[in-house]
Amino acid sequence: MDLIVKPADTFLVWNVFFKEPCADKVRSDLNIALRCDFAKTFELRLNDIKMNYDSLSNDFIHFSKFYGQTWFDVSFGLEEISATLRNPIDEKQVMTLYNGLRQFIDSDLIVRQRITVQQHLTTSGDVPSYLRYLNPNVPAKFEELLSGRGITYTLKLPDELTIYITVANSMFIEGGIFLSIENNFLPNVHNHINTFAVVKERHNFILHELGLRIGTET
Repeated sequence: MDLIVKPADTFLVWNVFFKEPCADKVRSDLNIALRCDFAKTFELRLNDIKMNYDSLSNDFIHFSKFYGQTWFDVSFGLEEISATLRNPIDEKQVMTLYNGLRQFIDSDLIVRQRITVQQHLTTSGDVPSYLRYLNPNVPAKFEELLSGRGITYTLKLPDELTIYITVANSMFIEGGIFLSIENNFLPNVHNHINTFAVVKERHNFILHELGLRIGTET
């Protein structure tokens, strides 16, 4: 069973984990230069960039900015990094922002990467029938109480990639679908440049197998 869907709200989160702290970035003589580099790369004012010596692991450098409708939020730590994009306008913008961040990452220290795509999708299709098609069975005592349903899948790929998939009724869009695809590269065998190409390929494969077709007419 196929559904034509349209993304209404999208979160893309890239997490990077290091096998050891990037200690060179806390040298006091580098801090101003590092802040200036972030400001230049992401079109920020220096005051937009916060440095927190009490959160060195995961939030040593923090900034966020709107690029039109797109919100970009970065927590840059010495042991892990989290970079969130909400409602990117297209793939080019995604790669421009994440490529800007890559120059500050020592790829030799990456031990794990995680890329999560979460979307609330609108559709004029029959969502209850679609979810019933994916998950036809529920406990008998749930039937009279059931107001929605969903299903999860775990895929294990040969390139050390595990994908966790959730499909369910959207809690925020009436008659919509919530889709979450979490890609875990552990141990990390891809460099951080190729990772997004792998995720894109697998994302298209998952949408196809779920019968979700991205379109403008919903």
